[in-house]
Parts: sequence; structure tokens; C-alpha cells
Amino acid sequence: MADVRVMGDAVPPVKAYLEQWHGASVRIADEVPDDWDVDTDVPLIVVADDGGPTLWPVWSKPLVRCTVYAHGKQTAKDLRRVTMGALLAGPVPGVHIGQSGIGYTDARDPDTGADLASFTVTATVRTEVITV
Repeated sequence: MADVRVMGDAVPPVKAYLEQWHGASVRIADEVPDDWDVDTDVPLIVVADDGGPTLWPVWSKPLVRCTVYAHGKQTAKDLRRVTMGALLAGPVPGVHIGQSGIGYTDARDPDTGADLASFTVTATVRTEVITV
């Protein structure tokens, strides 16, 4: 076994923060679960890392994308507003969420039939040492 320095991962702490914030009113995941259904389940928020710059070996600044999947465009947009506000209010342990450069968009997912509302924020995370 050896130690190696790796980029930090912003997704798990952001997911944990949003799970605590929303409780059981939404489902938080890092991809659309096979068993999720827009017509019968609570809304879904998918948290993903869209990549970004790194200052090795100190930190990385990934663009974190949160996408709300819901039944109804306005429901998705309202949940996006609340989620973005909660995330920007922070703090998210182990992650610095930037307050500028925020983007957002809406769409419809043909695979699930869900209305989508997404936003992106920049998250700064330190590199870490893991044993492999």
C-alpha cells in the first residue's frame, strides 16, 4: 500500500449538505437512479462535478452542477431556487462555494419525462492524501 495525493471530491460533501437541508422531501444522488420515477417519487437532485482548474498540489476548483428532476417546470425551478440559496448560505464542510460565476438553465429530460432546472457553482476543495 502506498500514499498518493489526489484531487479533492466536492460531490460527497455537497450531497451530504443538501441531504441534511432537504431531509426526506427530495432524493439526492450523483446520477439518476434506475428506480426513480418522476410520477411516483419525490423530486430528485443530481449533484455532479463538471471539472475545472487545479493548482497542484494545493486545490482544485470544480464546477459543481446540481440538477433538479421534478414533475412540473415551476416545481423544478422553485426547488432549484431553494437549493441554490441553501448551498450559497453554507457553509459546506470541507468545501468553499464561490459566490460568483453562477449559471442556471431549464430543460426537459426525454428519458425520464422530468422537467429539469440546473445551476452551477464553483467549489474549491483541497487535495488530499489517500492510501491505495
